[in-house]
Amino acid sequence: MGAQNTEHRARNIKRARDAEHLSKLKRYMKISNGMEHIGAHIRTRRRITAKQRATERGELMEYFCEQLNLSRIHDGFRPISMARMGRILEGIPTKDLYYLKSVCVQADDFSKKFWWEIDPKRHEKGTPRFARQNFMR
Repeated sequence: MGAQNTEHRARNIKRARDAEHLSKLKRYMKISNGMEHIGAHIRTRRRITAKQRATERGELMEYFCEQLNLSRIHDGFRPISMARMGRILEGIPTKDLYYLKSVCVQADDFSKKFWWEIDPKRHEKGTPRFARQNFMR
């Protein structure tokens, strides 16, 4: 008996909400002279899901974030956000990100290889591969 009352109450609440919504809609759609609002004739915009908006570059950025954050959290550092990762990778073309991913996956330490490859000093012309830093004397 209690379940029927609850179900009946739920139906009444839904009807009240629908009626309230309908009255609000009518108020917004009608203007004082009886004309319909222009929004009634314009098609509504399609909602774009996150899956439709996803790009291959974004997927690579998420992958790098996940892999790097595993070792960062383990070492006691804060995780890298997607915004920070975007800033780090902004000058690198997408095709080079695929290369970076393959190189890092093959390495023993993903994080170490990633930061080594990202460092622009390592890739300047005329710089030996394992150049020593000049320290102040």
